[in-house]
Amino acid sequence: MAYGIELRNFEGTLFFSTALQTWNYIGSFISPVYDGSNYYTSYSIPGANLLTEYAVQLTPISSPPDTLEAYLPYITVYLSSQIVYSANSNTQCLVVILGR
Repeated sequence: MAYGIELRNFEGTLFFSTALQTWNYIGSFISPVYDGSNYYTSYSIPGANLLTEYAVQLTPISSPPDTLEAYLPYITVYLSSQIVYSANSNTQCLVVILGR
């Protein structure tokens, strides 16, 4: 995991840090469609325990059958155990984890 850039003035006081100002890409995965046999899927996100904040971005990449409305997966992130769970979806999604 990258630590970023810190800029300090001539007295050594920090005035800019990418760790505090920007979101960094942590990982991504494709969340599968729930087919009745696997309620949830887990994914390992190495380094997640070093984060203080995270954001999850979902992008649908498939459509449900015409007779159903789309349900995106329910995402649960456990920073301390570095695991992300994706559950109960009828739409395949790209899940992107951002952190800082």
